[in-house]
Amino acid sequence: MIRSLAVAVSVIAAGPTGTAGTAGTLGVRRSGGTSCPDAPRTEAEVARARAIARSLRQAESRSADDPKAGDRELPTELTRARLDAIAVARDPDAREARLYATLALAAHHLAQQRREPAIALVDPIVAVTIGELPINLYGPELVAFVAERRAALAKREVGTLDVACTHACQAVVEGVVMGCAGPDAPLHVQMPSGRWHIVVFDPIVPSHSISTDVDLVGGGAAKLHLGGRAGEGGSGAGADASARRLPRWAGILGISAGAALMIAGSILVGVDGQCPDRATDGPNPCDRLLNTGGIGYGLLAGGAAISIGFAIPLGIGETRLRRRGRR
Repeated sequence: MIRSLAVAVSVIAAGPTGTAGTAGTLGVRRSGGTSCPDAPRTEAEVARARAIARSLRQAESRSADDPKAGDRELPTELTRARLDAIAVARDPDAREARLYATLALAAHHLAQQRREPAIALVDPIVAVTIGELPINLYGPELVAFVAERRAALAKREVGTLDVACTHACQAVVEGVVMGCAGPDAPLHVQMPSGRWHIVVFDPIVPSHSISTDVDLVGGGAAKLHLGGRAGEGGSGAGADASARRLPRWAGILGISAGAALMIAGSILVGVDGQCPDRATDGPNPCDRLLNTGGIGYGLLAGGAAISIGFAIPLGIGETRLRRRGRR
């Protein structure tokens, strides 16, 4: 996901409307904005969204039979969905799969008496979802927990997210589409105070985007502005895209893959020369020793090369973006 350094993010003391800062009710309130432009998705984006939805549903299904699999797979697939938030936001099936997987993981945390990670998963959903949640599918414990978190969030003061764009843009808060803003039609979203993940993107050029966490202050307003596209005065997220040769999500995945290979290699090096089965007959306690050193060192070298190969362009892109932000 490409993050624009031309974005203006600020927090001010007073909200733009009289209702900002009022606690006791829960629910997103939207005002302003404009109609979203008709922007067909590319085949690649559709394919990515379908793959994410399929993986989320498979992970959720496996977690029902194997809780340990849920611990491993659900966080991984939800992270993958977060890294490709625009493709997920623009696909109804992927959005639904993300919601169900999140609720399944929250229910699993509660079953293991892990409240804090469950709160981290449930609060964003409760804060931004308009309508009922399918929590009955995951047992009475999650139903009661959601009611508890709903009451807790209702006690928070309300803040306002103000989104403005040089061109029409779409705002997504914690995976939920809030609407579109235009050059002369800013979008105002009132919601409970807290830290929320915001994605703002140009539907015509989805890579022209902002992806950031915003600390919304009760009674205050956080302002986000998506600037012009590449070639329009050299500013905006599109211009920043030219500085980044590798998307951030690709760099992170590449580094993670390299690290996984290095871990596997270190394990193989560690067991090299050891006996795989001490129950063998014969004068020696072990007639056959593991010969995994060569493969292990190969994986270590390959993993290091992959991690470095992705880390260098990722680091260069980040440095260029920071330098542009200071100009």
